[in-house]
Amino acid sequence: MAAEQVLRVIDFASVSGLRSQTLWHAVATGVSQGQAPTLCFMRPNQAYVSLGYHRSLSEVDLDACHSQGLAVYRRMVGGGPVYLDPAQQFFQLILPMSMVPPVRANAIEWLLGPAAEALTAAGLPAQLDTRPGRMEIVADGRKVCGHGAGQIEDAMVLVGNCLESFDAGAATKTLAISDPLLLGAVERTMDRFVATPQYRVSAEVFKEVATKAYAAAIGLDPVPGELVEAELDRLGELDRQFSSAEWLEGPLVATARGARAIKIKGGVYVLAAQSGSLRAVLVWIEGVIDEISLTGSFLDQADLDAASAAVTGRTIPQAIGDVGEMFGGELRAALGSIDQRALEAGR
Repeated sequence: MAAEQVLRVIDFASVSGLRSQTLWHAVATGVSQGQAPTLCFMRPNQAYVSLGYHRSLSEVDLDACHSQGLAVYRRMVGGGPVYLDPAQQFFQLILPMSMVPPVRANAIEWLLGPAAEALTAAGLPAQLDTRPGRMEIVADGRKVCGHGAGQIEDAMVLVGNCLESFDAGAATKTLAISDPLLLGAVERTMDRFVATPQYRVSAEVFKEVATKAYAAAIGLDPVPGELVEAELDRLGELDRQFSSAEWLEGPLVATARGARAIKIKGGVYVLAAQSGSLRAVLVWIEGVIDEISLTGSFLDQADLDAASAAVTGRTIPQAIGDVGEMFGGELRAALGSIDQRALEAGR
């Protein structure tokens, strides 16, 4: 069959952390050069951290990663730092750009739908959350599949990691967060909203169903495949590139100022803001302040506790109104610095 008439399926099984990144990048080059649309499966045999192309390396605690024996690699698609380990089943769909819907939101929905179907068959009550700002696979309100997408050469790449389990403590330790209150809030919120440990997921069923579902969605027959010589050559180049300090350093990225937003899943952020002597760390869920810690103010602890109680359960605009008269300008200014731009800067 001609390349464009089939969906090439390659199961790389267990691979090193480096190869779990460079293999699909090599396939993207192959598809760009005329190889068949390709669906890949793999599982890293070691934990590591992956950072999106346009993000600052300063977001990663390199010392903590090195002390834990975790490599850090920069990928060619976007997104912030993510902790990856053998409890995650990876999949990648690589298509020629000509096959992809021109509207990004439509493309991501089309590309993620078969993965949600496969996860449901594999043992999770998974569904694709298509609300604005979400577009992710969830089960029981928890994120069960991370994903990223982008163009590499003339190929569209969707990468996904199905979370059979997730070590929130290990993941949090890889982030460059010096504030213990912020660090604790991130770990608690990850543990609350990422992965569903009560379910057993069959990786083999996932791969089988995903292959059929993606083939049906694309309208191509799935056939087992392997890398061609040009892709193997590119793989060697990528192994060297991704292992270099220059590549890891990445492009010059301005350090974000003001409020910090760490995205846990769609609609769930951990936020930190400062105004004068007052620092606020809060968990923001679907537009509402779920919890908040206030420190460093001239106010005594009783006042800080009263301010926290006053704003918990409120939207940020409501909270600004609630605290304006009661606690002066610092808390109002700190909350006011948490705006949509800060949320969009979240990883």
